[in-house]
Amino acid sequence: MSFLSLDFLLAAALALLVFYALPLAWRPGFLLAASLAFFALAGPVYLPLVILLTWADFLLAGRMPASRPSGRKRLLWLGLLLNVGVLGFFKYTLWLNSLLGAFLPDGGRGLAAFRGGLLLPLGLSYFIFKKISYLLDAYWGRLQPEKRFSRLLLFVVFFPEITAGPIDRAGRLLPQFEGNRDFVAADISAGLHQVLWGMFKKLVIADRLAALVDPVFQSPGQFQAQAILAAALFYSLQIYADFSGYSDMAIGLGRLFGYRLQMNFDRPYFALSIGDFWRRWHISLSQWLRDYLFLPLSFAFLRRFPQASLLGRKTEAQAYALASLVTMALCGLWHGASWTFLLWGLLHGVYLAAGFFSRRARRRVKKRLGIAGHSAWNRSWQQLSTFLLVSLAWILFRSESLSGALDMFARLLSPAGWFSGRARGLAEWSGAAGQAEFAVALAAVGALFLVETLQGRWRIGRALRSLQWPLRWAAYYLFILAVLFFGVFSKAEFVYQGF
Repeated sequence: MSFLSLDFLLAAALALLVFYALPLAWRPGFLLAASLAFFALAGPVYLPLVILLTWADFLLAGRMPASRPSGRKRLLWLGLLLNVGVLGFFKYTLWLNSLLGAFLPDGGRGLAAFRGGLLLPLGLSYFIFKKISYLLDAYWGRLQPEKRFSRLLLFVVFFPEITAGPIDRAGRLLPQFEGNRDFVAADISAGLHQVLWGMFKKLVIADRLAALVDPVFQSPGQFQAQAILAAALFYSLQIYADFSGYSDMAIGLGRLFGYRLQMNFDRPYFALSIGDFWRRWHISLSQWLRDYLFLPLSFAFLRRFPQASLLGRKTEAQAYALASLVTMALCGLWHGASWTFLLWGLLHGVYLAAGFFSRRARRRVKKRLGIAGHSAWNRSWQQLSTFLLVSLAWILFRSESLSGALDMFARLLSPAGWFSGRARGLAEWSGAAGQAEFAVALAAVGALFLVETLQGRWRIGRALRSLQWPLRWAAYYLFILAVLFFGVFSKAEFVYQGF
């Protein structure tokens, strides 16, 4: 059930009324039942699976404090194998089968039963990562294992987060389930405005841009390079408005029930570097990758090679480069089992490594050119170059096939691709959607950048909630009318629900 469906909105409103009507002690239990029902609606056959997996994590983590170090490590590995095994089976069986069939014609017969496709459990990638972080934090002693299974299960299947995150940590969310959530008017106001802003970003911006972006990525050979570049830039904005719109709705829904979920975006297209971009984009995933993959890989490399230099390079720099490449490659595969996702992740790993190795050279060039590090011109150049690099990488992410992505890059790099007479140019591409549609899309993008710019100076949401109630509710109604009049309701799903 999509967050944007009328059924879900009515069900969420009813659940909110029941939640606050119940006695305080009953509310966590009701929220768990509602979350399990939401999960079951997407595929009841997998409900026992998520319950049994969470029960296994509950038992394994619960035994860790009383176990010896070797025993704790065995418990950890057993939990990791269970969770990663389930993730790998559902997400990568078909890809493995296709690889075996491509390289070993007779090698894929053993997996022939899966050629018809596998139905993924709702939010598989997200709740598996939440469970892995819980096991690792319990193993490292960062948190005490949860003593109530129902509370741990609620953490795993909490319905605002189950579909596409944020990937909250147990140490942050579990303590909130301990307290009884009472009605607070400020939470309702903050939650409503964030849900509305998320709906605006998804329906008015993302889905309207999709109508411009989709034709180019579906048939890149029909368009000139300038249209391909424009579509790539617009896709950058589409996926941001789509996914951050979902995150806003999820965080707003959690706030309506009194829970503070982790912020998942912080104006990523104002980033000054690729590293800064990943500190601002999908923050819960970026922090997960940093804490549970990048840092352990870096430290393992430095323990293996404790010397100051290796092959003429500082060991620290090599550890950073290797960890960046491996982490981002796995990040790409986490999004999906395909070559396009893998190469998208590797390209970001190359970006990060190149940025690290070129730091001194870039500082010397700026010094010779007399460019101040914190000047407005320098910051603007860094933001623009970062946005362009990220947008080019999104071509791999969005393309329906590797050949399609390579065709788009070939056209961008070829002078003939910019002036091919048979292909459609920028004017034909923008005109295909209609002048009015294109103008509304540009206006919506302008509104997004205006809000993002102002958000960097003060908290708009807090300022909105501080207004007198007539002005505040007038703003809410204005947003509702904008969504109703300018929203595109033909595309109901969020992009990141597919991962």
